Amino acid sequence: MSNYRFLPCHSDHIPAVCRLPESPQTLMDMAPHAQWPLSESFMHQIALERQCPTVMVEDDQVMGYANLYNVQEGESAYLGNVILGSQVRGKGLAKLLVQYMARLAQEKCGAGFLNLSVFTHNDAAFKLYLGLGFTPWGSDIRKRADGKPRILIHLQASLPLLAPTPTMMSLDHLVLTVADLDRTVDFYHKALGMHPITFGAERRALRFGRQKINLHLSSAPFTPHAYAPTPGGADICLLTDTPLPAMQTHLQKLGITIEQGPIPRTGAHAPLCSIYFRDPDQNLVEVANVCKD
Repeated sequence: MSNYRFLPCHSDHIPAVCRLPESPQTLMDMAPHAQWPLSESFMHQIALERQCPTVMVEDDQVMGYANLYNVQEGESAYLGNVILGSQVRGKGLAKLLVQYMARLAQEKCGAGFLNLSVFTHNDAAFKLYLGLGFTPWGSDIRKRADGKPRILIHLQASLPLLAPTPTMMSLDHLVLTVADLDRTVDFYHKALGMHPITFGAERRALRFGRQKINLHLSSAPFTPHAYAPTPGGADICLLTDTPLPAMQTHLQKLGITIEQGPIPRTGAHAPLCSIYFRDPDQNLVEVANVCKD
């Protein structure tokens, strides 16, 4: 990696930069508004509109590119148009490129925060950004040339970037403290289609998708447990493929009152449309569809 250098992007670098995205998919990841194939005129215009256009080179060969935009001097900047050539991906160079651009944002622009956006299908980039200390703060929907929607996640990190930290992949299970195990199991099985399971020393749980809810009886909570385990103290959101009108009809037939909704909400990775109701312990349950539009 010591042979790689970072240089300001000049006009003679532009043809090589245009060859870095090898497909419409990689071009969309780099520049969602660009047309395939990436044109030199587009990149020249980007160079005029944005700051610190930078190339990563080895032996005078352009291997990567990035720039800064929406710069608020002394406050923040956005990192954009990040791309590496296919021949050098997976070698840790993206981390070097992002770290270099973060230093430019701090040193040249006085930025205290660096923002960027990444599509959810770009798993490698998403994991890289999380490992560098970026935190998701929002999302929106972008459409490809074929009209199919893609979710774009927005992230932010404080500068200077932290050393890579451990990151979590997903939620495995959560725990509900309940007053009546059988009543809770019956509710979640009938209302939400969760599968009752028994494990360990006659412990009870509800499985759905690749997650589960473990159940602790309030009169005899399993240890270790939360500092103050209390029935009715939870507020959870569950995603469903069942359309909300059908979900509402199903719940109403069971005598379950919808407290609120359908109403728009912001999920972890996409906008949601949600309804709210209570379980037997008065925990607040949100059930949501991912918005399609």
